Amino acid sequence: MHQAPAGPRTATSQPDGTWSGVGGTYTPFPPAVAWPSVAHMLQSVIALCLLYGTALATYRITCHPLAAIPGPKLAAATFWYEIWFDVVRWGRYTHEIKRMHELYGPVIRINPDEVHCSDPNFINTLYATGGKRRNKSSLFVAGFPSDLQLGGFGTLDHDHHRSRKSAASRHFSRAQIQRLERMVHAAAQRLCDKFLAHRGHGPFDVAAAYSCYAADIISEYCFGEPFGFLHQPGWDPNFREAVYAMFHLIHIMRHFPFVVWLVDRVPMSVINAVSENAGALAYHSKVKLPMLVRQAKAAYDAGVQMSQNTVLFSLLSSNLPAEEKTIERLSGEANVFLAAGTETTATVLSLCTYRLLKNPDIVVKMRAELLAVVKDPQALPDWFVLEQLPYLTAVIKETLRLMYGLSSRLPRIAPDEDVVYQGTWTPPATTQAVSVRHVIPRGYAMGMSAYLVHTDERLFPDPAKFAPERWLLRDGRKDRHLERYLLTFSRGSRQCLGLHIANYISLSRR
Repeated sequence: MHQAPAGPRTATSQPDGTWSGVGGTYTPFPPAVAWPSVAHMLQSVIALCLLYGTALATYRITCHPLAAIPGPKLAAATFWYEIWFDVVRWGRYTHEIKRMHELYGPVIRINPDEVHCSDPNFINTLYATGGKRRNKSSLFVAGFPSDLQLGGFGTLDHDHHRSRKSAASRHFSRAQIQRLERMVHAAAQRLCDKFLAHRGHGPFDVAAAYSCYAADIISEYCFGEPFGFLHQPGWDPNFREAVYAMFHLIHIMRHFPFVVWLVDRVPMSVINAVSENAGALAYHSKVKLPMLVRQAKAAYDAGVQMSQNTVLFSLLSSNLPAEEKTIERLSGEANVFLAAGTETTATVLSLCTYRLLKNPDIVVKMRAELLAVVKDPQALPDWFVLEQLPYLTAVIKETLRLMYGLSSRLPRIAPDEDVVYQGTWTPPATTQAVSVRHVIPRGYAMGMSAYLVHTDERLFPDPAKFAPERWLLRDGRKDRHLERYLLTFSRGSRQCLGLHIANYISLSRR
């Protein structure tokens, strides 16, 4: 046996590894601690996640500032309710919101931090003007590509958005757009010439044609030179297919922002291999527009004489600080003009063409009205003349009603005030209207959907029908009382800058 080192006590080691001495038998060191298995650790993590999720859901349903707003408890407890309808069922949440309104009333809670209203009379309160601040929802903006988030469209803060908007607003006024008639008329004539040249050669996609038309006008107006889509032999390439594909990803990108990061990093070679049209959009948004911005900025900084009739010049010569005039920021703004101005306008024209072809009686009425002012097919009337035509205006208003703009909700946040809703509602299976009052606390998103307002049978009976007459009085004059319910271009202080130019392009094409 081995003797323990000498000391105040002596102990002797035993064959089993223990030591014995005066005080008895003992182990020299504590036994090794057994670590839990991977399975046990995984179970613990899952249990903690479930506990946290349960506690969070309980708080959202019972103690959250929006807890008093009616709606499904599952929608109030978790964002996964919205994800199920928008991602798994591919953009169906707007329809689910409509069903929820039928069950719970005009104001409902659609996710843990957002409220939705279906009452058209709430539009002016939600999309307020007159100095009332309205921020954008970060969840809404997160659904768009990163370059669009750099422009005014993706600006969250009200005051920041106002400064960015004011820099370009001069170029989107009625007076400024009237100066562009020669350019718009020339593009409309080229489009009509291509239509006539294609006669007898079979069907073609009119949406692609309108995409080329709108893209050439917007590019020349904003950047000083057209992309030249109307001068190519056919209609390809164009932006339509690629923009549609981008918008199909919005529901996914909104809830999973890493998808935005992935989309931004897809190589040009891969995009070109997938689609010629997608390659065209990627080239213009990632190469062409930054190049135009870089050239314009260099010329402006060097004092070189340049055209002052472009949106790009307005931005460069504005009072925006230097950090707002970087190549990256201005390229993002340019992409907003391109995406918002091209395909929305092209979609309006496509829908209008389809509806007119389906309703020849409407074409007869509109043609008779136009023949009274169009004396020479080569000399189109001024915008001021066209917008005075009541039936033509009614056709465009009805097209805008059925086009919706963005069919999903347009949320806003009131940072300085609690927003009060006061209205009435008739619950299901009853005929008695009840008074409804809700307070939406400041700092929380609240939105409305153009689709739900534009198909509200109280405002637009038989909403699926294309009926321009609903915008006219019995004597044929314009009836303007329904215009306040049009949300195609949004409303309030964040209304789309391109409202007038979109209307003008539509009028000129007629």
